[in-house]
Amino acid sequence: MSTEISAAHEHIELSHNLDIRFDLFHASDIYIMPHWHNALEINFVLDGTFEVTADGQTFLLQSGDCIIINSKVIHATRYVKNTKSLLIQIPYPLLKKYIPDMPKIFFDVPVFAQDRETKAKLDTLKTILQNMISATDKASLSSANTLRFQSLLFDFLYHLYRDFRRELPLRFTDRRFKSLSLLEPVIEYTKQNYHLQISIPEISNIASLQPEYFCRFFKKHMGCTYLEYINEIRLSHIYQDLTSTDYPLYQLLEIHGFKNYRVFRRMFHEHFHTTPGALRKELKGQNQ
Repeated sequence: MSTEISAAHEHIELSHNLDIRFDLFHASDIYIMPHWHNALEINFVLDGTFEVTADGQTFLLQSGDCIIINSKVIHATRYVKNTKSLLIQIPYPLLKKYIPDMPKIFFDVPVFAQDRETKAKLDTLKTILQNMISATDKASLSSANTLRFQSLLFDFLYHLYRDFRRELPLRFTDRRFKSLSLLEPVIEYTKQNYHLQISIPEISNIASLQPEYFCRFFKKHMGCTYLEYINEIRLSHIYQDLTSTDYPLYQLLEIHGFKNYRVFRRMFHEHFHTTPGALRKELKGQNQ
């Protein structure tokens, strides 16, 4: 299975011979910037620590924890140290095909169960996920294993629908989803040109909006200003290069277009609770 981690928007890479994306990852110190998918996303931590910020909340997941992110919910993830996890993305059209009322519902699955009944329901989902992993152990799925996998997928969706279905709240309205779609060219342009100094007039022109309205529109739907967003992208690239190259920090800031060193230091500490130098020192010690 593929082990490439992508931060693409709306682009779901389906696994071979499957109708969903199903990938096992073994990763360390990888930060994936805020993004969304037109899919239901499940992250199941098998070992290590996994950090997720979704819909304005941040969760630190350990081995055995699971988080389910509804379609078009903006989220960011970080693989901390030596992390093994399962990533599943179920495309929205597939969900709607078998769950006709999908446009009117969402799944409210607590990350950490507070009562015995909810914990038992969560454990049922996790057991199914473990069985799905077992069904895909071989490099190529046999017909029997493929059928077994598909039956487990529908069993998972059955329990998810039965136990965690809720009426769609106002913040998940179709209007909001359409607004996110309008931002897709902005996100794609930014992803390709983040290292350049993109002005507000330039990026608002990409969105075909007036600059002042674009700023309000972007913050309303993305939860941050455009400057904060593009700095998040720069930060994610710098973080990955800090952990995989020997380039000096000043050169990484220059390569990735981060001009304000003070802002970078503040953001880096807020996200990773350390300094760039301390991070490299820690990784060097681990490698030795």
